[in-house]
Amino acid sequence: MSGTNTLGVFKARLVPILEIISNLNQRQLHDASKQPPFSDIVQLCAEFFPALVGTIRSGTPDLESARFSLVNFFDAVGIPRGWEEADRFIDALVASFSQRHGEVIHLCPLDLADDLPNIQFGLCEIRTFNSKELSDLMQYERLKRRFPALQTDIAQLSYFNWLLVREPVTFAPTLSHRGGFGSLWDFDLNQDFGAIKPFSTTWPKVVDDAVYALILQNWENYAQHRNYNWRAFQIPWVYTVTPDRLAAPAFPPSHETLSWQTQIGQDGVGQDVEMEVPLRLNAFEDYNPIANELTESRWQEIVSATSAPIFNPTAAHFMVRAFRNTGIDEFLSHISAVEAAVGLGSDFGIGGRPPRIPGKQQGATARLRRRIAGLLGDIAAGARFEELFSVRSAYLHGRLEGSIASRDRVDARIIARRVVNVLVDASIASANATLSRESFLSLICP
Repeated sequence: MSGTNTLGVFKARLVPILEIISNLNQRQLHDASKQPPFSDIVQLCAEFFPALVGTIRSGTPDLESARFSLVNFFDAVGIPRGWEEADRFIDALVASFSQRHGEVIHLCPLDLADDLPNIQFGLCEIRTFNSKELSDLMQYERLKRRFPALQTDIAQLSYFNWLLVREPVTFAPTLSHRGGFGSLWDFDLNQDFGAIKPFSTTWPKVVDDAVYALILQNWENYAQHRNYNWRAFQIPWVYTVTPDRLAAPAFPPSHETLSWQTQIGQDGVGQDVEMEVPLRLNAFEDYNPIANELTESRWQEIVSATSAPIFNPTAAHFMVRAFRNTGIDEFLSHISAVEAAVGLGSDFGIGGRPPRIPGKQQGATARLRRRIAGLLGDIAAGARFEELFSVRSAYLHGRLEGSIASRDRVDARIIARRVVNVLVDASIASANATLSRESFLSLICP
């Protein structure tokens, strides 16, 4: 739709319909959307915004997608009551139908965290929010209209630290894709539904990237009890907020999914009362070194390195997996991150036998040890990884006796972090070179 006259006609025809709908209760909206007067708005939008509404296979307007999108919009802004609200409602509706770009917000609660300093890198930041700020970010009024039984307590959530990641997005050209449900006509029934996508992630990729940058910092050096826990926080879930008012919002997780403890406090008249407060690790005395290490320039280096020829992005994938997992899965993920970082297919005979190296040990593990030692300039680190790799192999092949020591778990984390960080540095240093990953690693050990 373009032109002032066209907008005027759209408003003139929509206002009397909104006057009728203004008598509806928000909870009646979804059922009422299938019949007049709501269906009249659907028809009107199909007439004035034909390209966005799109068509179905028969060539007729995709009215069902338009209906769902309009229900989402009414949930987002509320049913207008009165002429002034109707006028603002129409302006917002036209803006939403015309919007092509926006910024998705991913909110990640940092469960068990102490009072962290504010950290900002790229479109990511760690900080706290008061109830009003968090309510606005989560679009809480919209959520209450959409989910009348919503129990999520914003005030309780505001007690926690948050990782916030912003993601610029371009909206799909038609409502069937933009509204959050997709077009049935695009659904491929012949696809392999059980296929594994190796690099798919549970979290949005931009969140994975942010967490990856955070965990490349040396948290374990500042943890008071790193053998027990080197993490400064956990991320139990990610809540994504769409800027598109024509799309359906996701149901927010409850504040009860986070970690709480009972604490004795005092009420307004000085009486002792029990209250629930966030459970904190209290495992770090000083977070400022981490905040100082993850600068904007370092963030840009980490991002750039993942696309460098000598860097294997699978290493980043396993680093994030190690953060998200515990126990044996954390240990194996860190070992896998190192293998992905400095291992080559030729080590295992892929593409032909690898060149001989000096000494009796010619296997893939020996090559990993030598590359780690050469990359870090630390012979002991290479030897230590070989020990850890033997622990890993004993577990996988059923020869492990007893438990894996906490020192082994921490050392696997340290070596993985050091190796990946050095490769980030090397990737930046070789940004303008034509050196392949195979050539780079072979220079360290054939």
